[in-house]
Amino acid sequence: MRARLAPLLLLAALAGCTSRQPVSPRFSYTKGEFRAFAATLPSDVSVRALAEPERFLELLAGALGAPTGVLQLVDKAHGLDRSWTPSDLVDLSGGKLSLPKAGLRLRTVAMEDLLAMSDAAHTDGAVLTISSAWRSWDTQAALRAKALETQPREQVDRELAAPGHSQHQLGTAIDLGSIDDSFADTAAGRWMAANAWRYGWSMSYPRDRESETGYRWESWHFRWIGRPAAELVQSFFGDSQQQFLEFYAASETALRAKLRMPA
Repeated sequence: MRARLAPLLLLAALAGCTSRQPVSPRFSYTKGEFRAFAATLPSDVSVRALAEPERFLELLAGALGAPTGVLQLVDKAHGLDRSWTPSDLVDLSGGKLSLPKAGLRLRTVAMEDLLAMSDAAHTDGAVLTISSAWRSWDTQAALRAKALETQPREQVDRELAAPGHSQHQLGTAIDLGSIDDSFADTAAGRWMAANAWRYGWSMSYPRDRESETGYRWESWHFRWIGRPAAELVQSFFGDSQQQFLEFYAASETALRAKLRMPA
């Protein structure tokens, strides 16, 4: 009972505090201002942020330092222009990664954490086989057109994004293993579900979140968002990458102004 009451007790303590001392030296929020800011968050996120304000803000400051495009919101309602292509794509072959085919590419900015994650999984007895990575607009369009030839549109819409709306086009998303539900029960699937966030990777479409994401559960699909953002998703946003990215898209400009960071 005491553990469950702790966030509420902290809320009460903060409510009575009139100190002008900033919650975090990197942000110019006082405790009262942070309370007001936290009130704009989803209720469950707000409680967690109020319980650990310094950690929340420090991770948020780290997320704001992510390379360009890494935290871009791409979903059914927010898409990429046809001409948009990552400028730092690198071929994944020729190294220690497990690859079923040649020609797979990702953005350079994701590679350090991908390699570290692959090594850590291998040490724990799990092999991460990367089955799909960056896709161009045309590749995404062709995959969707082929799926529509044999599957109802409603099913395709739950599983395959329209061109311009796929995270794969960002160059920071991967599909692993079998690319089907059986992946969740493999050593790699279990390892990723428990540990991917430690290396900046986040499951994009968790179980029972279709109403949020627009897509059914995909245990094999992970997106690199950087370690600070991935820890925010895991610790404060209830493992909802979608919820975090929507918050970030709506709040980035104001948060950068608080930190006096360029847009």
